This record gives sequence, structure tokens and C-alpha cells, in this order.
Amino acid sequence: VNSSDLTKDTSEFFGGSYTDANGKFVIVLTEDTPANRTAICKELGRSESNTTFVKGTYTLAYLTELQEKITNAMVNKEIPFVVTSGVYETTNNIIIRVEYALDTIGGAIKVEFSAGAVVEELLLPLPKAE
Repeated sequence: VNSSDLTKDTSEFFGGSYTDANGKFVIVLTEDTPANRTAICKELGRSESNTTFVKGTYTLAYLTELQEKITNAMVNKEIPFVVTSGVYETTNNIIIRVEYALDTIGGAIKVEFSAGAVVEELLLPLPKAE
């Protein structure tokens, strides 16, 4: 299901959907309420009784928008170390794979998430007035 195919109301809490290993249809909701369950099942043409609901953090609309930004950055060679990325509705996130060609042994490079530039404060004592 594409979030763009949903109404604005349901896309605001729809985190995705998938079929689990047991063949059960799963819907991810960022706000799991009875009203939201009913609304999304009606829109998707699903029965609530035959559906499993799980809590997600991100809407599919947000993940899709973010994935588009990542794809554009990859195409523009702004992040050349990223080799693949994709939206994973089963885990309600985006998984990015990076190239470790520089680390020929493996395990020497650790990738961490940062919401912005890393800035460290350097505290130096002020010189004493003479």
C-alpha cells in the first residue's frame, strides 16, 4: 500500500503493512486506537478480525519522503558510501547499507547516527589579567 493512495486522515497514522511469516496481514499504526483500526481497515478493504495491528513510530508517508531524499542524495553522489537503502515496513524504518571497501579486515569501522554535525566544545581557561 502506498501512503499516497490513502486519504490524508489515514496516512497520518498508517505506518505500513505486510504479511508475516504465518500469513497474517499486519498493519502498522503510529496511533493504535479503535477508530484508527476501523478507518484503515475500511480504506484497505480488510477485516479487523483477520488483521494484526502493531505499533510503529513513523508513518509510511514520512519514511517514503525520507527515502526519496536519500535516493536523490545517492543519485547526486552526495553520499557515495551508501550502496543501498530501502523502506522496511516490517521494522518501520529505513535500512541503509554502506560500503566498507576501505576496511579490508572488517569490523574496524562503526557507523553511528547523527542528527547533525558533530561539534565538540573545547574549554580553555582564560588567561589571567596582569
